[in-house]
Formats: sequence, structure tokens, C-alpha cells
Amino acid sequence: MIDTHAHLNFKAFKDDSAEVIRRSFSGGMRAIVIPSSNYTTSERAITIATKHDSCYAAVSLHPIHVHPVKSREAGVAKPQFNRVKKEVFDKQKYSALVSKNKEVVKAIGETGIDFFHNPLSLSSRDPSLSSRNSEDV
Repeated sequence: MIDTHAHLNFKAFKDDSAEVIRRSFSGGMRAIVIPSSNYTTSERAITIATKHDSCYAAVSLHPIHVHPVKSREAGVAKPQFNRVKKEVFDKQKYSALVSKNKEVVKAIGETGIDFFHNPLSLSSRDPSLSSRNSEDV
């Protein structure tokens, strides 16, 4: 089994990502892909993947960081707009990050239909985001 979407690079796993990885592999997991949502989480994904065999990073900039909207979180009544940091896509910066870490970066992109953050998918607001993520890097 391969976990293709484990956000071990998010703050919730700051203190125990290594333990989560250990338990996953001892439970039968064969590989883990750590997707990113912005440059900072892309760097964290690479750091984690570098330290653990069979862990790989997906470098990306999620549309929610390009066009911040009031985000909703399961079970949270108050919009979480302040938790979403806007980022402008920097092709050179992302390309350099991927080029320096090819041994662990195995995917590019974190786009698509996102009904979790916004009932009107962010990609549908700007369809070019899906293709730009992979073409630009």
C-alpha cells in the first residue's frame, strides 16, 4: 500500500511525523508521498523525505494560497481566513527547489477540485492554475 497524500509536513505533525512514518511502515505501508501547499510546506516535505526511505515529496503551490478565500474547516463554524497565507508563484524559486532535490521530489502539483475549502472549487475560478503548476516548474 502507498499513501499518496500524507500531509506530514503540516504543523499538526511537527513533533511526531517520524513516529507516524514508523507506524505506517510497520503497519504495511510501502511508500508515502508528502504533498505540499506552498513553498514552506514544500521545503518541509523535502526535509522529511530526505530523512526517511520510501518517503517522497510533492512540491506545489495550492490555489488557496494564490487566491485566498474564506476557508472552512470541518467542525469549525468561524471562517479561517487568517490561517491562509497568500503566496505569489515564483517559478525560479520552485524550479531550483525541485532541481536540488530530484532524488526525493517525485511529484509536482496540489491542484484540482477543492470542495473542502470552497464549495466553488478554486481551480474552477482560475482553470489555468492546474496546468501552470506542472508546466512552469
